[in-house]
Amino acid sequence: MDNKLRQSKLAGLIGFLLAAVVFIVPDSKGTTFFHMSTPFGTFSTDKFLVIVSMIIGIFTLTIKNGKFKKSLFPLFIFLFVTWNLIVALISILTENAMMFNMLVFYLIMGYSVYFLSYTLSTNFSSFKDSFIKFALLFAVIDGVVVLLQSLTQSPLFMENYLMPDVTRGFHTPMGIIYRAWGLQGEPQEVGTLMAVALVILVTVYSKKGYQYNTFKKILMWIAGIIFISANIASFSRASWIALILAALFIKFSLNIKLFKGYRWVATTVISTIFVYLIIKLDIWMLIAERGSSLSSSQSFSHRSNIISSVIPIMSEYGFTSLLGLGAGGAITISNEYGAIDNQYINILFDSGVIGLILFFSVYLKLIFSRVDSTLRAILIILLTSMISYQLLTYSGVGTLVWIILGIASAEHSLKMREETQSKENYYKIKSKSYNFT
Repeated sequence: MDNKLRQSKLAGLIGFLLAAVVFIVPDSKGTTFFHMSTPFGTFSTDKFLVIVSMIIGIFTLTIKNGKFKKSLFPLFIFLFVTWNLIVALISILTENAMMFNMLVFYLIMGYSVYFLSYTLSTNFSSFKDSFIKFALLFAVIDGVVVLLQSLTQSPLFMENYLMPDVTRGFHTPMGIIYRAWGLQGEPQEVGTLMAVALVILVTVYSKKGYQYNTFKKILMWIAGIIFISANIASFSRASWIALILAALFIKFSLNIKLFKGYRWVATTVISTIFVYLIIKLDIWMLIAERGSSLSSSQSFSHRSNIISSVIPIMSEYGFTSLLGLGAGGAITISNEYGAIDNQYINILFDSGVIGLILFFSVYLKLIFSRVDSTLRAILIILLTSMISYQLLTYSGVGTLVWIILGIASAEHSLKMREETQSKENYYKIKSKSYNFT
């Protein structure tokens, strides 16, 4: 059994394309950038790039003789997809609450991306390496746009592509403060992506084996400051909480020491400057205002009401709500009760109890498995952010969820195979020694 991963420029190209979809291509669910209506839903740039990635992926796996490695995780995701197709059919025959365009969206931007990421990651190392490298590069570009938007209190060139009649801001003693839209057109998505980029930067380049000169170290610090600042500028409270939890996980799992060797000088100087700017520019007051209104804000009250209304809503739809209302069923409900803003409830309404169990059994198992700490920290950020909005309904961060799940599933599968192979080799050697004796 050979578990050695190979190199492939085409697999690296797919990593580049998917990183672009996540971080710099305007989100088709948050903006109107390059929208084209079709009988199957809206055709957009992000969907086009994912379809191109699928075609290149199939071609690459064919010419490189790539193989699909069986594992428990892709089996559960396959069952999840199958179940969603079944409940969609049931919904059409009963409540008819499902939305066909959302089913197509999930098939393209979600399920296919998972199996593509999983298959490429079990065959080629260049896919993951390329995705991480370009994710950081594109995140810096997105972060710079976020900071410019925050400083000018304007969406800049994204103004013509933002969803109409949607204002992102909050009231403070200093007036209305608008949250940064980024290239995604959604502040919460921006906050999550910047938190993920920061985790990738800190964990990947803190591991042993990475050698970089002083210039690269300076670039890393600059990138880190951009990510932190852009995350703050999004004023996404869920992403702040998620980042804190991920930081605690990273601290104890990797045992990173910020005050070791040269790091204590850089950490002290940069932290001092950063805190000074936050206080000097009154940013601290805005952060305090945003954080202190967590339990008293209108958005918090609305989310609480939705959570308390889950059982009454399911009772209204009857037994079919336990099975699931089909893709887009949660959106149908939100048209009556208001935005759901909770991915857990969204999956419950769309996929039912069985779908919820299938999806999060994979998710939680990967978090508590022995896969790379970077991947688990990202999963923690995404899992926490799911409390405040529906990640999987967005092209950028939704695609990221399926990419990370695919890469993590592949890494777990490869590790299990290596352990099995090691045990087999051990028993073979032991058997031979007994025979020699």
